[in-house]
Amino acid sequence: MKKVLALSAMAFLCVAGTASAAPIALPSDTPLVIKFSNREQINTNIAVDLDVPNAKGADGIAGTGDDIVYGGADNWGVFVVQTISTGDISGNHTAISDSGNPPFFVNGQAGGNQIYGIFYDVQVLNDGTGQNATGGHIDLYWSDTLSVNLTSALPDVDTVTAFTAGTLLARIDFASGATANPLVTIRSNTDVTTLQTNGHASSFGNINVAGGGAWASVLNSDWFITAFGTRDINFENDFKRAPTIGWDSGAALGFTSSDPVTAVTIPEPASLTLLGLGLAGVAARRRKALANR
Repeated sequence: MKKVLALSAMAFLCVAGTASAAPIALPSDTPLVIKFSNREQINTNIAVDLDVPNAKGADGIAGTGDDIVYGGADNWGVFVVQTISTGDISGNHTAISDSGNPPFFVNGQAGGNQIYGIFYDVQVLNDGTGQNATGGHIDLYWSDTLSVNLTSALPDVDTVTAFTAGTLLARIDFASGATANPLVTIRSNTDVTTLQTNGHASSFGNINVAGGGAWASVLNSDWFITAFGTRDINFENDFKRAPTIGWDSGAALGFTSSDPVTAVTIPEPASLTLLGLGLAGVAARRRKALANR
C-alpha cells in the first residue's frame, strides 16, 4: 500500500508542478487528507435564518434575475483548500490520518492554482441543545487564473460571487452518521447558539453525482461506514470564534476553521477497465490450460 501511495504522490507532483487550465487529477485508490481555511457565520437565533448573499449572475450585476440564490441558513461560509496530501488508513472504513507526506497540492503554487468554494443550507436543529445541525451542501471549485483572498472575504455578494466562480470539482451533501439521530448531519461538542469561543464539529458528506464536477466520480468512494450507510467524506473540524474578521452581523457570529477533511478516492474507470481485461486474460489462459490436459 505504501509503495502505491508513494508512486501516486510522485506522479501527482509532476502534474501539479505545471500550470494547466484543467483541474489537477486526483490519484486513484488513495486516502487523502485535505486541509482548508474558512470564514463562516453561525446563527445564534435559530428562529430566524441568516440571509446568505446571492452570487452575481452571468451579467455580473447583483440583484438581477440570473443571480444564484442560496436562500437562508443557520450556518454558511466560504473556504480555501490550503493543501492536499496522501494519508494513512488508521481505522478500516472509519478513519484516515495524516501520514506526514509532503502535500501534492499547495494553494497558490504551480501558476496560482486554487481550490475553494462555499458551504450553505445548514440548519441548526431546534432540539434544545444547540449542538446538532441538519442539511447542508458544499460546492467545490478550481481555478488557475482567478485569485480568491480569504483574509479579505466578507459576508457579501462580491465574496460569494468570487468563491463560486471557476470550474466545478464536486457538489457534496452533508449526510447522517455523526450521531444516532438520522436527522443530524453535523454534530458540535458545544452549543453554537451561545458565545462559545471555540468547538469541535464532526460530520460526513456524500458526493452529489447528479451535480457533476471534475472530481465527482473519483471521490464517490462509499468508503466510510456509518450506522446509516456508506459515506464518501469525513469532516473533523475545530472552529474558533473570530469577532475581528468582519463576519459578525446581528445574530450572526463570525468563526474561522483550519482543519483536515479526509476522503478516499476510487480507481478511475480506465483502471477498472484494465483490471477487467487482466482478469479476463487470466480466465482465458486457465480455460486453455484445462482444455489441453
